Amino acid sequence: MRTGRPRSLLVLLLALVMLGATAGQRAHLPEDGLITEPGYRAAATYVASGQARADQLWLETGTVPGTGTRWEHMARWALVDIHSFLSPNGTVAAGPGGPWRNFWPRDGSFAAVALSRSGHHTEAAQVLDRLARLEFDPERGFQARYRLDGSALTDRPRQSDDCGWVLWAIAEVGAEGAAGVPATADGLRVRCVR
Repeated sequence: MRTGRPRSLLVLLLALVMLGATAGQRAHLPEDGLITEPGYRAAATYVASGQARADQLWLETGTVPGTGTRWEHMARWALVDIHSFLSPNGTVAAGPGGPWRNFWPRDGSFAAVALSRSGHHTEAAQVLDRLARLEFDPERGFQARYRLDGSALTDRPRQSDDCGWVLWAIAEVGAEGAAGVPATADGLRVRCVR
């Protein structure tokens, strides 16, 4: 089991980038007391709804990479975002709404590794299991993206790099321990290698 904090933080940062985070100035939406960018979570609503406490309890079931460093705040919110975009069926939306409210296998791979590295093995297994159950063409691989129910969107060309990211995720999650790798990962690995 790996315990390297810098590598865990790197994976979480990469997950953030893959899920749409960008550097630079952002325009704030007109919300009261914004907690964090990109501006879709308002402080009063977040706390009053009990979601802040629920997120804290979930975070405590694992670890936050970068704890005690200047990256802790960002890593904490990145994990909360990944968790809030995770559906019970294992799909992870790329963002909070609009065209990003879909599941990309590439982003799901990064999310599975970030969840595993932070000690959230059950959630990592859910994401890998969803990847194993997606529509897959034996010659061309995954669709570019899928709806949150797992059905394929066919408005873009298939992504030829997704199998590489999925194989990487299976290996990385497996290196953290068998708890994050579902039984369906074997078939997924075989399909991607072919």
